[in-house]
Amino acid sequence: MILPPGLHHRREESNAFPYWDGKPPFCVGTGGLYCPPAHDIFSILIACRMDRNSKRLQRVVDFLETETTLALATAAEDGSPYVAPLFYLPREGARLFWFSSSASQHSRNLRENPRVAGTVYGRTGDWKKIRGVQMRGSASPVSDPALRRAIAKEYTQRFHLGTLFEAAISKSTLYCFQPEWVRYIDNSRRFGYQFEISLAFRELPPIPNCDQPLNENS
Repeated sequence: MILPPGLHHRREESNAFPYWDGKPPFCVGTGGLYCPPAHDIFSILIACRMDRNSKRLQRVVDFLETETTLALATAAEDGSPYVAPLFYLPREGARLFWFSSSASQHSRNLRENPRVAGTVYGRTGDWKKIRGVQMRGSASPVSDPALRRAIAKEYTQRFHLGTLFEAAISKSTLYCFQPEWVRYIDNSRRFGYQFEISLAFRELPPIPNCDQPLNENS
């Protein structure tokens, strides 16, 4: 039997692979070489990939929690690019939340085109310490009152805004950036170290009213 790439190994310990009921993917015993059915091999490969992506995504989220500013790229109706620096609040799945005036240029652009790109990076003058995240996805206003209150509270605490900005936040729109693709770069591990993750919305917990049409008033 021809084994799938990357699985040309043998294991004798019965608990060497956690995805099997008492048998590892390939083991040599008195009965000879045991090989699981093809559909089980496929399940193992999928499980391994999901586990790897989960760990990588957590690394991205951990990094986002250490930084504060997102450079958000949007496009105007005529295609003109625009970039705005925004204080953000990170959440699960590398989602980012922020408050902005609906009259700001990037907010107006979002009403025309929800497709966005963004980057977050640490400030450094040493190339060995370059770390950052590049993302693509979509952004939309969030109108759920309970979520808005929770985000507003965390947002205020994260940036030590106090009561001074309460009025400004109350008049602002809450936005959610849901990434579909992420690239993580970390030269502190080695020069050019990076990985990419593709995220599907169905893999992330739903955000109430985070996918409202952007041409409606929020």
